[in-house]
Amino acid sequence: IETYNFEAVDGNGVEIYAQISKKGGLLVEFNYFKDCSVDKIDQAAAREIAENFLKKVGYDNLKAVWTTGGGNVITINFASLVNGVICYPDLIKVNVCRERGVVSGLEASSYIYNHHLREVETASISLATAKKKADSEISVETSRLAIIPIGQSAEKLAYEFYGKAEDGYYYIYVCAKTGKELDIFKVVETTEGVLLS
Repeated sequence: IETYNFEAVDGNGVEIYAQISKKGGLLVEFNYFKDCSVDKIDQAAAREIAENFLKKVGYDNLKAVWTTGGGNVITINFASLVNGVICYPDLIKVNVCRERGVVSGLEASSYIYNHHLREVETASISLATAKKKADSEISVETSRLAIIPIGQSAEKLAYEFYGKAEDGYYYIYVCAKTGKELDIFKVVETTEGVLLS
């Protein structure tokens, strides 16, 4: 991505760094380097701050898909939403400082590389049929349609299932065309928050 790179210092001497894409003028990366040392806001407030920031810098039709909290900074991952379908290749990560209640970082290269106008295919199998596949491995709690990346350049429409197995929580992705299991991720809780492995 060709970018214009900007470095600045705010009125309090805090360094700010930003990359703006030459094509489209999109914010690719942003860092506001002041330390965050106190927790003053919760995840819901942080998500609202991140959503408002994204709208201000020109990103819309996004949905928060997961959140991790590493100390006093919350990282919220957003993906684009097309006709109610989550598009995971189009990810934007936003960091919110829990002390100051401001966005302290953004990374949008995945979104810029992958985002394009999509016509979401129609699923060939029903949710109930796909759920039978997931039910054999987890106790399903939530489900939805999603577009997921396959390798470096392909995408597939899948049913996303989230639920619990004996050893923890999982996300399972079942192809909405064939019913084949495409991917599975275990949710791992760490001192830095919740991660997918």
